[in-house]
Amino acid sequence: MRLHWVLFKTATWYSDRPKTTEDERPTVTLKDFCNPATNPGQKVLFELVQLLRDPARGFSAVCFFFGRFQDWPQARKRVALRSILIVVGQLVRKIIEPFNTYPWQLATLADPDSDERIRRICARELFQAPPCCVDSGCSARLRATSVDACVSSDFMEFFQVLFERVVLTSTFVERRFAHFSHWTDVKGKGTSLCLLAAKHVTRTFKDVVDLWKKRTLPDTARGGTTNASRPSWCRKSQAAARLNGYHMFSQDRAADRDRSCQGAEESAAFLDDALQAWRALPEEEKQTWSQRARENNARKSALQMAAAAEMPPDVPGGPWNLSVPSEQWPLSEKFLGEFLESCGGFSTARNHWANAEPVSVYEDIDVRDNRSLFQVCPPGGCTSALSPAELACFHRLHTGLSVLIKRFDPAKKHISEMPLTLLFESQQMGVGVGAMLCFRTYLHNIDAILLRLDPSLVFDEKPPFDLRIERPAGGRKALSYWNDMSLCVEMASVAQDWVISRLALGDLQGGLLSFRVEGKFPHDLEELWTAAQQLKEQERALRALRLLQRAEHQRARRGGGRGRGRGARAGRARGRGRARQRAVPDDDSNAASGSGWDGDSEGDNPDDDDDGDDAWMLNPPGCAEAAPSTVQADASEEPDQEAAASGLAEEVPPPAPPPPPPPPPPAQRGQQRRPRHNQRRGVPWGPFELAPIVPHHGRTTGWGAICGLHRDRGEGASTTQCKKAVSCGAMDQATCLLRLKRWLCAGLDDDLWPPQRKRSHHVSMGGPGLLEFADGLSEEYMDEIIQNYVRNR
Repeated sequence: MRLHWVLFKTATWYSDRPKTTEDERPTVTLKDFCNPATNPGQKVLFELVQLLRDPARGFSAVCFFFGRFQDWPQARKRVALRSILIVVGQLVRKIIEPFNTYPWQLATLADPDSDERIRRICARELFQAPPCCVDSGCSARLRATSVDACVSSDFMEFFQVLFERVVLTSTFVERRFAHFSHWTDVKGKGTSLCLLAAKHVTRTFKDVVDLWKKRTLPDTARGGTTNASRPSWCRKSQAAARLNGYHMFSQDRAADRDRSCQGAEESAAFLDDALQAWRALPEEEKQTWSQRARENNARKSALQMAAAAEMPPDVPGGPWNLSVPSEQWPLSEKFLGEFLESCGGFSTARNHWANAEPVSVYEDIDVRDNRSLFQVCPPGGCTSALSPAELACFHRLHTGLSVLIKRFDPAKKHISEMPLTLLFESQQMGVGVGAMLCFRTYLHNIDAILLRLDPSLVFDEKPPFDLRIERPAGGRKALSYWNDMSLCVEMASVAQDWVISRLALGDLQGGLLSFRVEGKFPHDLEELWTAAQQLKEQERALRALRLLQRAEHQRARRGGGRGRGRGARAGRARGRGRARQRAVPDDDSNAASGSGWDGDSEGDNPDDDDDGDDAWMLNPPGCAEAAPSTVQADASEEPDQEAAASGLAEEVPPPAPPPPPPPPPPAQRGQQRRPRHNQRRGVPWGPFELAPIVPHHGRTTGWGAICGLHRDRGEGASTTQCKKAVSCGAMDQATCLLRLKRWLCAGLDDDLWPPQRKRSHHVSMGGPGLLEFADGLSEEYMDEIIQNYVRNR
């Protein structure tokens, strides 16, 4: 969000950029991003590397709250490591790597300080680049010329203007059109298109005139950069200061105060005291203050006349010379008067514009273009130079890498796990190459950034051994990294017998640059290739299922009508996240939500992440072997992830998950599903009410209790009732009901509870499944307590 704010504040056209002085830092231009040595992202990477090298100093502000870094638990250290790696991956993907491709690599041709020999090398590389590595809008068109034409002075001047004036972001356009939301957000009929276009033209004209005045008028006339007072040139010439004796007297009393008035009440009290003191003054002293006021007025008038004399003459300027610097409005009053006095001024201007700017409405312009605007190959990921054998190895490696990332990369909500670390080993070359995943996209075709680890590994090295994030030689780059394509291209061009292993890392020590490998789990590329085919079929099936469920959900909403009352409002309510597009399975786990016990449930249904929850389709009951996971790691892969994160010495086979309930049978054609009916099943128990949680299938899956005796007070207090819901799970209904009664009885003794948070305190008691109330008062004794409470209330 800070980067977005900076772009909104500073992204302007070349003509609107502020002029910097010698003392100020020059504006960052596009050429700075195109040069790896001056790219601002490299500076941030250097700082992040220092944070990894010495986290005790880098996290000094965080250590103030959590203690020394050495004393942090492993989960917090892993969170710090994963957070830094995610930032590194995003910087590389969005700030560094895009500028290492065409057309941004042509910035050397626009640099007037570069030697002709360097520019000729850059042009020759452009003509020798494969067609897949150039963009169709700029670089491909330049290839129709020659190398000599690309290094000429005219071409360098054109490219210099292009690279200086291009705007890399749409934020400037968004700023220009941001007023549309205010112009169209009106009551009634709304704003017509003609009026909206007119407002846009006048607003743009005003902004251009303001910029012209800022550059034309001197700094003294503009009132400086503080804007503490209006400049003298914008006041009327006949206006004069009108201070009287009372004003001077009040200013003198205000100057004698130790501090200025704070707030409207204190200011009003000060003015009342000053007025009473002024009325109590003798007449001679009032005359003295009046004489001082007249002298001050004369001095200000003289200064104003001197400042007006220093003003440049009112020479018309701005767009089409239609503005005057000293006038208030953007359009000159003289020009506007002459235009209105002329005969047929608007019609003449319209005809003149139509003749000067003819627009053909009959010409059919083809806006479709099947070519790619930008290059297809990422930096270092071009496969055009690979041989057929190397290309086949590349496809195997990239498919295996994609499957491993989708299956074993920790989910977003598991930020405290170690990042996915892979080891590529080649017996032919006798080497091993380590890679650590920084960031990856959650799309069908992944886009990943991986850090290069210590290359001093040998083939078939046995754990335990140490790995370290590699620092490239030369100092021009802070880190050595790959994208998923460049990693596989480099591996395939070296050897074709690679074996990919997943590494289990041990506990983090003092720094975050080195890691202890305690386990290595090899994966066969052929098995990964087969798993990729299964993943593709599963993704297609899941996509079709989601589309079907979305269509059924929309059909059900359309069939509900527009009835009034509570039912209609509940029908229009929308869920959060992917729950809007997904039909909810009718099983016991959703009983609490179906019965209205929201806000204080025991958390039996954790919030969804981006991981798919269609495990019942991937692993149907009765299958002897579970299918591979979906795009993200599902529940069947969580034991493998935990083993990899905790650093086990050998792979532990995951326990077989319990078979999930089968999906509900589809309704026969012509047969409607039985509608739900709201029935009151509450059982009063003294001042409380106990109610079973019954979904549409009619089986009781839990119990809920409404206490209603406690409220939260103060700022930010919750208005929800004091209530509790618990799912039966492995308990029987009698045990579940007994624990709820003990929870209600515990709320009767609330004298020592926090007075402002009694409801929150009561709701937090019991723990998951009300396990803390497993032992306690008997049911007969609690009935006596409730009877005495009702009798004495």
